[in-house]
Amino acid sequence: MTVTVASVMSIAGALVSSAHGNDATAVKTKMVPERAWVEEASRLVDLAGTSSADANQYRRDVEKSRRELRALMPPGPNYYSSGTDKSLSSRQQLLSSMVVLDALLKSAAACQTAGRIVCPASLMSQLHGTLASVRSNLGAYEATLAATSSGTPSHDRNP
Repeated sequence: MTVTVASVMSIAGALVSSAHGNDATAVKTKMVPERAWVEEASRLVDLAGTSSADANQYRRDVEKSRRELRALMPPGPNYYSSGTDKSLSSRQQLLSSMVVLDALLKSAAACQTAGRIVCPASLMSQLHGTLASVRSNLGAYEATLAATSSGTPSHDRNP
């Protein structure tokens, strides 16, 4: 699985480099780990809905995804506790939504019947809704990075 994620990351980087200009390339290259995590999470969401995923392998994949998410988190205990600013930056929103999706994936990993992952419809609905939110937040964060790299003010903003 490690080789797969590394391959996805290198392929994504190559595709991004050939498809975009210099500023966009810099933004997309910076986002490769987040994009790779979202793509893997998307695969796990899809697997959870098939009722054919091997439960042991699925749990291993979810745990690996969780470790990769931890590596994306910024250091320091006060990252989310800025009492003066009620609005979260686009990066904080992205990471927060990724954490929620990770928790839902862990719940999906617990939905085992006869060695297969079988999730109830309500959990699948939450997984799909949260995945859509993660993708939206990823787009907003990329837009913020693009605006920052093109000379627009450096504060995070939602487009």
